[in-house]
Amino acid sequence: MRMVAGIVLALLASLACPARAGDGLPDAPRDLLRLFATCTGRLSALMEHQRLFDGPGSEVTARLRDDLADLTGAMAAAVPDLPDHQAMAWRIEAKAAAAGLFAQGAFGQADRRAQARDMAAARVAECRALLPNA
Repeated sequence: MRMVAGIVLALLASLACPARAGDGLPDAPRDLLRLFATCTGRLSALMEHQRLFDGPGSEVTARLRDDLADLTGAMAAAVPDLPDHQAMAWRIEAKAAAAGLFAQGAFGQADRRAQARDMAAARVAECRALLPNA
């Protein structure tokens, strides 16, 4: 939670301003919440995958995932008319999809492993870009 409060304030302030072209972040609070929840799920799947292959890496990913989970919680409180379960549903769906890519990349058919690893890496990179020290 160390840097999360500052990030949340900055993000909420940016929501009050018109979206800048090319900033890469959604301009609607619900869409931003969905992005945070999705990335929390992806990083959860990465953390579990890393526990099999890269123990110390899983600890770093766990901290990033926790930061995104804090952002998700803060944004959920700021989005009106959102069903209580919606952010968790987005998180679980993203975790399942990412876990499938990680499994395919590690254990799938040889001709599809590289493609799955590349897709997984790109999706994780999108999420790491949301945090300044990731």
